[in-house]
Amino acid sequence: MFGKNKWEKNRDELQKEMKRAKKEQTLKPAVLEAAKAAKQMAQKYGAETPIIDQVCAILFEGKPAREAVSDLMLRDKKMESHSQDWEK
Repeated sequence: MFGKNKWEKNRDELQKEMKRAKKEQTLKPAVLEAAKAAKQMAQKYGAETPIIDQVCAILFEGKPAREAVSDLMLRDKKMESHSQDWEK
């Protein structure tokens, strides 16, 4: 069997760095609190916030960042604002 390719190595290094940052609390507490507050406000007002949801999944649930970005990029296209026209 072959060894890990460079993408797998980079992913593993990034995941190790995130674990280290969480363990050492090098992520600023204000950033973590802001993410929590944004999620709570979205829930309170019934707003759909896919980016905030994915950021929180990465920070608090251990979701791999690559998977979160993929989920965002592959979600169904829809009207986000009345001023946008998808038909153009």
